[in-house]
Formats: sequence, structure tokens, C-alpha cells
Amino acid sequence: MQFKYTLFVRVSDGGTPELSNADWPFNNIRYTIDGGNLGTTSKFYIEPNTGIIKLLDSLDREIQAQYKLVVRATDTDNDIEPDPLRQRSSSVVVTINIW
Repeated sequence: MQFKYTLFVRVSDGGTPELSNADWPFNNIRYTIDGGNLGTTSKFYIEPNTGIIKLLDSLDREIQAQYKLVVRATDTDNDIEPDPLRQRSSSVVVTINIW
């Protein structure tokens, strides 16, 4: 059984008429794994430009049935040199259940 999850971000200004857009300019969101399952070797990798989470190693349900990853999305706003004071970011816990 294979699952695929897609995150779509929609931004609106709350005005009248309400204007909205996805990420613009495109490809200025960077994804990182900031934590989760402390004390264990990471079995996951996230592609920084797409947010696609990939396996680095095989998983064994008998050893561990669930993984939790803290994933952060940062809007780099096309900065040549990232300025952490201007960048906006948010994180979410991604739970991966092994069946």
C-alpha cells in the first residue's frame, strides 16, 4: 500500500475583494526536518525545494511502529544570503505510522 500526501498553501489578504495566491515567486520555500524521534538515527530525508520526504534506510514495524518528524517550511523570499530576521517559517509534526 502506498500513500502520497500533498501540501498546498493558499494565502489571502482578507480584503474586499479577497486576493489570494500560492507561493510567489515560486520555489522560495525551503523545507527542513528540525527534530523528532530524538536518540535514534534519522531514517528520513526531506528534499529542501519540494518538501518530499524520502527514506534513508529500511523500516521495521517490530522495532518501531511510529515516527514523528518536526518539519519546518521557511519562506526565503529569494534572499541571496538568507536573513533570518526577515524570513517567516512554520513547523508541523508529521507522524509516520508503519503498518
